[in-house]
Parts: sequence; structure tokens; C-alpha cells
Amino acid sequence: RHAISEFVEKHIPKEQLALRDAWWFYPDDHGIIESRLDFVDALLQQKQAGAQLMAIELIGRSGMFQRVPQLLARMNQKDIAEPHRNSIEIALCRLGLITEDSLSRAVQVIRQGKGQLLHALNLISIAGAVGQLPADAYLVHTKSSDNHVSRLSWCLAAIRAPLETHHAAMRNDGKLDSQLRTLILGFIGYPAGLIEVVRQLVDQPEPASAVALDALTVVL
Repeated sequence: RHAISEFVEKHIPKEQLALRDAWWFYPDDHGIIESRLDFVDALLQQKQAGAQLMAIELIGRSGMFQRVPQLLARMNQKDIAEPHRNSIEIALCRLGLITEDSLSRAVQVIRQGKGQLLHALNLISIAGAVGQLPADAYLVHTKSSDNHVSRLSWCLAAIRAPLETHHAAMRNDGKLDSQLRTLILGFIGYPAGLIEVVRQLVDQPEPASAVALDALTVVL
């Protein structure tokens, strides 16, 4: 436990994403599952919030159903911090255990545009519940000043109603980031949008971006 504490203090503040990915994608053979569970348990017992949040995320991403009781116990604590509650909801959602209450609250937040909008959009996205709302409910949030909210709203709208979202992207009033617009038009794949992507590439002096090259692959 002392070694884990030193590890957390030294590495997690600066390398949290790299450490998460290392444990997330490490091969599952040769008994590593047991080691990973022990590591997650040790992280959950740390005082540092970053360590606890990483452990909760790993439980969801790695399918650690053995630790669901611990997540539910934490969720029911009266003094649980909001980031921890959100992280547990996301983890349970990744495990396919999202409750109807959580899903209903997420739908209401998106409808009203009030509260933790990004968290609600993430829940809807991970749960595969995009059909719970009409396209307009997502498109209205594409104009959000929060780039994360805007990008996710565009993607969900494109899945929910491709043609309507295509028209919205084609009517761009200048507020839609050019890379994101290229991504959306390429993702939806209607001919008029792909032609627009090609026109932009021909007109621009700089080399094509990775997003534009992906869109060109769709064209081909």
C-alpha cells in the first residue's frame, strides 16, 4: 500500500491519462486481471481524488463487474462529491448498468439545457440512447460555447438525424469550426457535403488535415 501511495503521489498528477491507458490496454492473460483488481482496490483507498477517479474509470472501461458493489456503496454516500458521482454513473453506464432514473435525468437536462449538460450527453452517448431525444434537442446545443458540448452534440445529432444535421452543417453561419464541419460532413457522407469538403481542400493553400483525408476516403 505504501508503494502504491508513492506511485500515486509521483505519477498520477502529471501522467493520469497515460497510466489509465497503460492499465486499460494491458493484456488480460497470465493472471493480470487479479493484479489489475488489486491495483484498482489500492487506488480506491487513496486520499487523492485523481487516483480514486482513475480507479472508477478503469472499473467501467475494463469491465470489472466484481467491483460494482463498491461503486454502488460509494454512490449511496450522502457526502459524495459531484465528480465522483458523475464518474460512477459513467462507469456503471459503460458496464451496461445505467438506471432508468439516471437516463431520465440525463434526458431532462438535455431538453432543458440546464445542469450538467456534458455529463448528460456522455450518458446518452455511452448508453446508446440517442433515440430518446429528437435531433433538435441535440442541434440546439451545437451552438454551445463549450467545445466539448458542441462537438458531442453535433455527433449525436448526426447519428439521430443525418439529413437534418447535414443541412445544418451546410448552412454553417461561420461559428462551426472548419475541422469539425469537415468531420461531420464526411461522417454523414451525403454527396453535397462531400463535394463541399473537396471544394474546401482545393481552395486551401495548406496540406490536407487528417480529418480531411478521412473525408476524402469516404469520397473515394
